Amino acid sequence: MKLVLLGFLVALVSAAGNDPREEFGGAGTGSLIAATDPQRPVLLPEAAANGGFGTRPLKRPASPLKCEQLAVCRAVYLGETAKLAEHLATGANANEPSLDRGAPLYVAAQEGRVAAAALLLKAKADVNVQHRCVKAPPCTLPPCPPRSPQLCDRARDGETPLHAAARNELQHVTAAAKMTALLLEAGATRGTVDKGGKTALDKAGCAECAALIRAKTTSEIKELNNELR
Repeated sequence: MKLVLLGFLVALVSAAGNDPREEFGGAGTGSLIAATDPQRPVLLPEAAANGGFGTRPLKRPASPLKCEQLAVCRAVYLGETAKLAEHLATGANANEPSLDRGAPLYVAAQEGRVAAAALLLKAKADVNVQHRCVKAPPCTLPPCPPRSPQLCDRARDGETPLHAAARNELQHVTAAAKMTALLLEAGATRGTVDKGGKTALDKAGCAECAALIRAKTTSEIKELNNELR
């Protein structure tokens, strides 16, 4: 009976084959961790030389960041022109959009940051970039903070920087008009419509902005802009 039991155990071990941990650095060095578990580390073969398992987190898709978390967007929003110039000089992306406020040039136009907008345009920012309302991405790493399902006003969906400048939301006519002139001189398209079918002229919140948008030539835009000084 003992011989039968011993034979059965030998056969069972032989059928099992090699210990699967050997390919990760040898048996007996640790427990095998399933790579399918997103909360667990992945075993690495290069740790075998150290007599154990190496670990690294599974790669996760990067979530879009809010304006305050992006160096360029934050500098534009706060009007920190020197910091913005430094970021752009070191290769920062002038078009990197934030999750909540959109592309840097759109932020500059909305906030009346004329100097920041000029720097962004010099760094090849897209003058006709359209703002997109987005929903907060799903939280994959609990605990998850409470999030608003909608991160921007639908009335702004599809707007360009020219829309944002012409709206004159801050009620600062000179800043809005100068921003409008700057964008037009940089090649902003007048006829682009937002998701509501409105052009920048339709949304113009100051007479000076409207006059600039109606201007037919660059020289006329410059003349109107000079009158603001």
